Amino acid sequence: MEGVKKALHPAGSRPVMCGNAVLGYVTDRRITRRNWALPAQRLADLEKLIRGRHGSFVDDDNASSYLLDLARAVVNSHRASARQKGREANDQELVAAVVAACRKWLPVLTFDEVEEEALDAIDHPAFEKADVVAKRLGVTFAERQSLGLKTIGCRDLNKRQRKAAVKAAKVASRKAQRRAAGVKSREEYVANSVTALARSWGVSRQTIYDWRKADDPRGLYMCDPNMGEGILASDLSSNQATAQRPFKAASAPKAVSQSAGSLSGPRPVAPRLNKKKPTLSSAGVDRLKNNIEQVLLYRERSALGKALEEFRRSA
Repeated sequence: MEGVKKALHPAGSRPVMCGNAVLGYVTDRRITRRNWALPAQRLADLEKLIRGRHGSFVDDDNASSYLLDLARAVVNSHRASARQKGREANDQELVAAVVAACRKWLPVLTFDEVEEEALDAIDHPAFEKADVVAKRLGVTFAERQSLGLKTIGCRDLNKRQRKAAVKAAKVASRKAQRRAAGVKSREEYVANSVTALARSWGVSRQTIYDWRKADDPRGLYMCDPNMGEGILASDLSSNQATAQRPFKAASAPKAVSQSAGSLSGPRPVAPRLNKKKPTLSSAGVDRLKNNIEQVLLYRERSALGKALEEFRRSA
């Protein structure tokens, strides 16, 4: 159709449709080929480790300890990047990449040492486990957590122990955030709950609610039989010294008379109903007698049969 302009479609994106209408375009990582790669992450972790320990580069004798892992990480990363682009990286390109990385991070090493290690990494591009690399480089758990390493483990904790430590740290962090937000801990909540208040007085929770409706101070204070006075529920968990209250807590709330208008007395017990015993009809009585007679007759026959059998055996 003439006069109709075609909408521009951004490269590496897909349209978001609502029926036949195009609402917009979203970049798809699978189309743009910017997926996360494990070899690239190992190379990034090694760079973080060198930067965290030595700064911009390694300028001492420790440079040779990073050469093996850095060469393997560079070779594996460049091979994975080339395969994502649909081609294979040649040896010359890989050696040049290793030499460039060592010039940046390990400048004290000679070209012959770097080239020899690069050729060995090309022939044996082993991607070792995180704990193996960590033991070779001497990475600790504190260093791993501070630098945010993902593909390098630590020498003092195994994988299961690291997961448990990270989980415990997350739980402690969330607990600190909840305390900072004003959320009570479980112990403090239970100590100030209505259930704890009811247990201190020896009554039910409904009684506590009734006291509060009647503006009875016992609905707000704990009963302390040792001190003989009420303690405010919020002061019980903090163990603060309590001042004299305008009332004395009774040792047994049931002893308070109901005539004084208190709700602490015993609850009224509903009278038991005299249930009638079940009776049988005349037909039911006849069936019961018939069943009893049959059982007795069966027992007599079985006893008589046993006696005859013993007589035959003795004869």
